[in-house]
Amino acid sequence: MLGESAPGKYLEKESWWWNEEVGKAVEEKKQAWKEWKLSGTEEDREFYRNCNKTCKEKCGIARDAAYENLYKELADNGPKMIHRLAKTRQRRSKDIDRLSFVKDGDGNILSDDSYVKERWKNYFNTLLNTEKKQRGACHGTTHSRTGSRP
Repeated sequence: MLGESAPGKYLEKESWWWNEEVGKAVEEKKQAWKEWKLSGTEEDREFYRNCNKTCKEKCGIARDAAYENLYKELADNGPKMIHRLAKTRQRRSKDIDRLSFVKDGDGNILSDDSYVKERWKNYFNTLLNTEKKQRGACHGTTHSRTGSRP
C-alpha cells in the first residue's frame, strides 16, 4: 500500500504491514502444523492451536500498528497521501496490468491500451482459429488393435 509493498515469493509476505516478528510466528505455526499432521497426537494439536492463536494476535498487532502509522501520515500529509493512494488503487484496477508495449505484425511498437488489446485479440484469434495439420503416416485411417501390446 502506498508504494510500501514489495512482491515476494509468497502472497502473505506481500502485505504492506508484514514484519519479521509476524514472519517468525507464521513459520512457527507452519512447522507446528506439519508436526501435528505427521504425529497426529493431541499434544501436537494443542501446540499448533496455541501457535495459531499467537500468530493471529501478532498479525493483528502488526496490522494495527501499520494502520496507526498510515493514519498519522494521512493526518500530516493528507491530500498528497490520499492522491497517492487513489493513484495506486486506480493503477491496480486496470484490466491489463504491467503490459504497456507490444509489437504489431509489422514490428511496430504499440503503447496505447486500446491498440495493445486489439493486437492481443487479433493474435489469439489467428492462433486459436487456424487448423492444425496432422502429422504421421496414419492420418485419415482407423486402426483396431487386437491382442496384447508388444
